[in-house]
Amino acid sequence: MRRIFILLLVVSLLFTACAQSENTLRLGVNLELTGRLAWYGDATLKGIKLAAKEVNAAGGIRGKRIELVVLDNRSENAEAALAAIRLAGRENVKTIIGPSTSGGVKASLAAGCGVPILVPSATADDLAPKGGADNEMFRICYTDTMQGKAIARFAVKKGIRTAAILTESSSDYSRGMSQVFAKTFKALGGTVTAQEYYASGETDFCTVLTKLKQQPFDALLLPGYYTEAALIIRQMHELGIKAVLLSGDAFDVPALDELVQSREYLSNIYFTDHYAPAGKEHSDFARSYHKAYGEQAPAYAALGYDCVKLFALAVQKTEGAATAEIAQQLAYTTDYSGVTGVITIDENHNALKAVHIIELQNGKRSEAAEIEPDNINQFTKNP
Repeated sequence: MRRIFILLLVVSLLFTACAQSENTLRLGVNLELTGRLAWYGDATLKGIKLAAKEVNAAGGIRGKRIELVVLDNRSENAEAALAAIRLAGRENVKTIIGPSTSGGVKASLAAGCGVPILVPSATADDLAPKGGADNEMFRICYTDTMQGKAIARFAVKKGIRTAAILTESSSDYSRGMSQVFAKTFKALGGTVTAQEYYASGETDFCTVLTKLKQQPFDALLLPGYYTEAALIIRQMHELGIKAVLLSGDAFDVPALDELVQSREYLSNIYFTDHYAPAGKEHSDFARSYHKAYGEQAPAYAALGYDCVKLFALAVQKTEGAATAEIAQQLAYTTDYSGVTGVITIDENHNALKAVHIIELQNGKRSEAAEIEPDNINQFTKNP
């Protein structure tokens, strides 16, 4: 009798698991939730959860609810690869969102998991190890080429004619954006007077900043993560360096304000970003996010949100929600109106979309410019 009871219990559990599987769509999440870059992953996850909740509340996708399977890659590339392998294998997800960083995405793609990977915020141009139909990457943010060109074009339009560059030596993102900016800035008639490097985890930048101070420059390009950038900003002011500061999308972090410790230092700063939260087209998302989390939505949350909504739309267009079908529908994305702008996925699975330039003055943010994809590539010496 005892054996029969156990057998019935096992059968019941298996039946329940199968029923749950039939009524859900498992969506993998591979993000930096602890470690040096945890803020980016946490912000992205908040947007992902908000979007999944909205989709499920509206009845799901063809009656199936999104089930998030979340793994922490600890801000380590090797852990990101392992997380991708587990999500695609043991967890049997339909698609993976993340990681947030270029190094993490490269490691995940190199693992060859065989499921689509939606990339929310990794901007390095050379993410995918292979192209064509075998390319598992679908990037919804712009690339370093796009944002590097955009900030260079914006700088020249503002009358900046000389620039120095300070690059994080081990970061794909920082190196890539620095290279594109330098090339574009020179093509537009600007002069790069100096380039220096720093290492991840450094805290004392006085030596490298003192070297830069010996050179003339109107602006300093600092495409780095907030953990070091905040310290660099503070030490720049302590050394009396008053140049305009230019940067990329990694500057969209509230923690930057806390680490700099002075709103006065957060002035004359311009950085690329994925959306401008003050725009009326983003108001519904901004209100929902604030209601859910009690804070203003950063761009990383908006990118995570758009990833889920694109996944839902792709699944809706498939016949059986097979991973190959989802990948095909993601590749067909054209003029999708998301929170972060109108998105078209090109032949290399990169997003064609506008770049926003955000201005910081005494810690207050405002949109300084919005540059459409076609305009980014129109290089003239009088933009």
